[in-house]
Amino acid sequence: MGRKLVKQGKDALTISLPRKWLDKFNLKQGDELEVSEEDNRIVFYTKEHIAKKKSTLDVSGFNYKTIYNLLNFSYIKGYDEIVVKFEKENELESVKYFIPNLIGFAIIKETKNECILKDMGNTTVEDIDEVIKRIFTLVNSYIDDAITDIKVGSTSNKDYIISRDKDINKLVSLALRSLNKKTVISKEHSQALFNVLIILEHLGDDIGRFWRVACEHKLKSNEEVEQSMQFAKESIDKIFQIYYRFNKKNIDELLIIRDNARKDWNKKRTNISHIRFSRHTLQICEECADMMQSIFMIRL
Repeated sequence: MGRKLVKQGKDALTISLPRKWLDKFNLKQGDELEVSEEDNRIVFYTKEHIAKKKSTLDVSGFNYKTIYNLLNFSYIKGYDEIVVKFEKENELESVKYFIPNLIGFAIIKETKNECILKDMGNTTVEDIDEVIKRIFTLVNSYIDDAITDIKVGSTSNKDYIISRDKDINKLVSLALRSLNKKTVISKEHSQALFNVLIILEHLGDDIGRFWRVACEHKLKSNEEVEQSMQFAKESIDKIFQIYYRFNKKNIDELLIIRDNARKDWNKKRTNISHIRFSRHTLQICEECADMMQSIFMIRL
């Protein structure tokens, strides 16, 4: 659809908006629109008239883990109201159990075979970068706590460690939901942020595995284990610095850490617990290095 620029006054140029679009959002003279520049495009949008999205989800016959994934993906996709259909009481109990993971959602209606979940506060965040900073902070403190436990050979913080992973997952889902509901952001920028968030969630998962292997196998803190933990910690510290202080020095240093972790992984080992521990360490380093590609798209 082509539109001509019309001169108005001495220096201004104006453009008309399609009548069909104006009618769809009930826009009239005097209403304000948000305007965003994206390379060679200008995007007009209105927050006030974004339609609320509804979905119907049948969880009948699914186990609790699949029910969680279905709910979480519906939440991430940006639905504001979800009608959940079920057949058995345990399916409803699974839905209720996972509701706290969906920030802002609550059950507003419940019948024998159906319940309705609704966003009670228009739950999105405008500053996704601020949420990412909070997630980075959680990931950093998560690995610090995990390393402390491993060094002292303690599992007393098990519940706390598990709760850290859940907190990371909740914030990642909130950020992804907000990203999907955002109307003014380029496709390339959106995809890069999406990748960063998914890797942050994976880092949380791998720190948990890293901790569990060490605790379950009662791994003794020796020079080999200390070196592996240092690779993981330094990689997470460095990718945080790269995200907020994008420079060649930080990038080069992260790649050196990743390469050293690869060399460490290739060492011959006979202890199966050391092999598994080193594998999770390398995974953390690889994920941090992989995140750089998405950061390039955001910062360049």
